[in-house]
Amino acid sequence: MKLTARSITTLLLLFCLFFGYVISQIGASNSSGISAIDQWQVLPVMEAASASPPPLPTGQEQGWLQADADHPMGNEDSANPESLEAAWIRLKLPDLNDGKSALFIQNVYARSIHIYLEGVPVYDHTRDYNIDANKLLIPLDQADSGKSLLVYVYSSNGRLGIQSKVEIGDFSQLQRTYTTIDITDFLIGCALVFVAAIMLVCTFFTRDSHLSSWVPLCMIILTLGLLLITYSTAVYSLYDHYGQLFAGLLDRSLFVFLPAMTYFFLTVIGPGKYGIVRKWLYIQSTYSAFCFVFSIWNEITEGRYDSLYYLFSVKIMGIFILLEFALLIATAAGYMFKGNRNAMMLFIGFGLLGCAVTTDLILFYTSNFTHRFVIWKWGIVAFVVSLVAILGKQIAEHHEQVVKYSKELEQFNNELQRSDKMEIVSGLAASVAHEVRNPLQVTRGFLQLLGQKASEKEMAYMNLAIEELDRASNIITDFLTFAKPELDSVKRLHLSDELRRIQGILNPLANLSGGKIILEIPDDLYIRGDSSKFRQAIINIVKNSIEAIKEHGQVHILAYGEGDAVVIRIMDNGEGIKPEALKKLGEPYYSNKTRGTGLGLMVTFRIIEAMRGTLTYSSEPGVGTEAVIRFPADPENGK
Repeated sequence: MKLTARSITTLLLLFCLFFGYVISQIGASNSSGISAIDQWQVLPVMEAASASPPPLPTGQEQGWLQADADHPMGNEDSANPESLEAAWIRLKLPDLNDGKSALFIQNVYARSIHIYLEGVPVYDHTRDYNIDANKLLIPLDQADSGKSLLVYVYSSNGRLGIQSKVEIGDFSQLQRTYTTIDITDFLIGCALVFVAAIMLVCTFFTRDSHLSSWVPLCMIILTLGLLLITYSTAVYSLYDHYGQLFAGLLDRSLFVFLPAMTYFFLTVIGPGKYGIVRKWLYIQSTYSAFCFVFSIWNEITEGRYDSLYYLFSVKIMGIFILLEFALLIATAAGYMFKGNRNAMMLFIGFGLLGCAVTTDLILFYTSNFTHRFVIWKWGIVAFVVSLVAILGKQIAEHHEQVVKYSKELEQFNNELQRSDKMEIVSGLAASVAHEVRNPLQVTRGFLQLLGQKASEKEMAYMNLAIEELDRASNIITDFLTFAKPELDSVKRLHLSDELRRIQGILNPLANLSGGKIILEIPDDLYIRGDSSKFRQAIINIVKNSIEAIKEHGQVHILAYGEGDAVVIRIMDNGEGIKPEALKKLGEPYYSNKTRGTGLGLMVTFRIIEAMRGTLTYSSEPGVGTEAVIRFPADPENGK
């Protein structure tokens, strides 16, 4: 089974979803024996609200409002007014079982929390950083059954109170839930940070052409991982002394993520219509830089501008996020419809992330800023997988291009080496052939004269010597043809006539080998060239095919027109040629024959090149060999 980028992406996404589901179920398992407090009472503190609690409202019964998880600060009409900064929450504990029990609240919004059990303080915690989401685990004994629990909550962020059910049950079970309730976010975040760290190390070994997409992708994955880690309540519950650091990382990761995402889109997908993505990058980068500097300034001033900073970094930034998602998704869709596969993968991943974040943001705004983001982390998993798939596809395409260029370079080097060899042989042939041919002709003439007076036995030796001189003369002729392959008489050649003459010349040789020559040539094919040189080249090829076939073999000569070219295919069912030998065909002095010089095929290549044609061979040992020759068709072909 061939794994494509799309199938790998799907597998990774399914794995991450399954992994997250398993982790999220850890806290939900073994939940038997857990009861819930669905309702409680709230007493708003309207004056002099501060992180330090006012006197306990012991004995005060007026002003208390009935509340629950859907209406955390009382009835629906007065739910969580933004001007309210502090409140008392009163819960009535049910009957507790024997053994160690506990009270667990998954989500409480407050910067300062103080808890009293029948007037006795059992928990107090105040944060000096701008994170107001908490989870609480309060140990209880059976003696606490029926007692009242008073919780003082304070926050200046405009959201306050218990936003979930209050669970009562076995301490060990609730402690396990308390520990694992946000572990999914933390583990996925750590995994993304680890991947980003590995990718950043690989940056030093990455080609410059990839850096424009590789570096922003690293920053996207890194910031998304940090967002998941620092948004989880687990880190603030377990490592509260680093809370200021985590809170700063949360905001600044978001400020870096948005411009990095836009820049990655710009480099990998494109600027969009009218360059709108590039323009948005300038706007988003400017606002993110402003928020980044503001976060540092607010931290230096010890939170003096918390309310203003919350407006810019949460409420207004949320609008920027919605606008960016809408813009990039719409632009990706436009590129996708144009056939851009990268845009298609990004559209799917970004669409899933956009839907998840948009859903969370809509719930956040419609709940008067009390909704806690939980859906977005699964969109992040899909989004990161799509980004990695896009980059992997790009690297694979670059690799294929490099392999293609390497093959072309190897072919060019082979051609260059062949050209060098040809030039050497050509120079040698031109200088030697003329010097050797004349002495050979003189020697042959004297041998013929001596043969007239020789005995019968001597005559046999004379004839043998003359034959060898003729063979040497033919080799010199090949040398001269190779050295100077110019065509003596270029004219219009009727391909059918030329090939039938060649068939007539070579039929006796084919019959001696027990084979036959089959012609399949239409009458309307014409090329331009030298008739004698053309026959010499084709005869060399066909002779090689005849020598390769066995009894009942055949040589099939086929010709046809193909666009502006005429194609001649010479096929045999002989013994074939090994791949390593096939690469060397046409090289100087290379031959498969015992007494061969390799000059015949060299001359053939040179003649075909002189006629502006090409010759290529393909073969399979034990099956046969095929030579394909292509010549430019005569402009008046068939007329």
